[in-house]
Amino acid sequence: MIKLKLQAKGYGTLSSNCGGALVGGTFASIISHPFEITKTQLQSNVGLNNKIGSAGMVRHIMDIFRRDGFKGFTVGLAPRMVKVLPSCAIFITTFEGLKEYFNSKNKE
Repeated sequence: MIKLKLQAKGYGTLSSNCGGALVGGTFASIISHPFEITKTQLQSNVGLNNKIGSAGMVRHIMDIFRRDGFKGFTVGLAPRMVKVLPSCAIFITTFEGLKEYFNSKNKE
């Protein structure tokens, strides 16, 4: 949808692919980041004889929220986006470019 809007405004395929990938990567990072924090904390406590390492995922999410509030789920979001967004843009742009190339070759 974003790609079509950008193309309708006169932006080329490359910029619309990059723009769409950046928006999609941003939303994906924001939505999945709380689970990444929980997973990382659970993995770092494996083998330790403590309450945090033995709790399930849902219980650990509730513990993070009680201890740190909503801010506890946003810790490290900016560095993660710096890592994820360029790879999303490169991946989607390459994929879409190759898809268009091979589709044009099939028509010949």
